[in-house]
Amino acid sequence: MYNLTPPKLDEIYRALASSKGLFVMTPVMIFAFVGCWFAIRGATAARRDAVFALGCSVVMLAATTGINGLGGASPGPRYMIPIVPLFALPLAEAWRRLPLVCAISTAIGAAWMLLASATLPLAPFVESWVDAAMAGHFAANVVTGHSHTWVLVLPTVVGLVVLARLLAIDPDRVSPPAEA
Repeated sequence: MYNLTPPKLDEIYRALASSKGLFVMTPVMIFAFVGCWFAIRGATAARRDAVFALGCSVVMLAATTGINGLGGASPGPRYMIPIVPLFALPLAEAWRRLPLVCAISTAIGAAWMLLASATLPLAPFVESWVDAAMAGHFAANVVTGHSHTWVLVLPTVVGLVVLARLLAIDPDRVSPPAEA
C-alpha cells in the first residue's frame, strides 16, 4: 500500500523545493508553471494543456508524497518526471515572454543534471556531486569502466555548447534557401 498513504507537507516540499526537488534540479519547471498561469489567464491556445498539466502534477504529488517525495536517491524527484513533458506548451508560452530567464534556468538545470550524472547520481546530498567533481571522482560508465571516467563529460559539454550556439542563431540573419 505504498502509494495509498495521504500526502505529507514535508514530502511535498522535498519533491518540489528541497536540494533535490523538481524546482531546484530543473528550475525551468518554475517557468513552466508560470507559463501555465500565462496560458490560463490569457486564454491562449495552450490553456487546455496548462490546466491538464497542473491537474496531473497535483495528482502525482498526491499519489507519491505519502512516504517519499523524491522516490529514492535519484537526482530529482523520480515520481514527478512523467509530468514534465505535459508542460511543454505552457513552457513555450513562458519562453516566448521570458526567453532569457528560461534559457538561464534551463542551463542551470542542465549543469546540475550533468554534474549528478557524471559524478555520484545516487548521492544523498547535492554538495556530494560538487565535492566529487572537485576531487576528480566520476561515475563508472560502459565506455571507460572505472578508468578515465571523465572522458564522457567532454563530449557532453561540447554537445551542449554546440546546441547553445545553434539556439542562439538569429532567424532574421539566416537567409532562405535559393529557389531553383
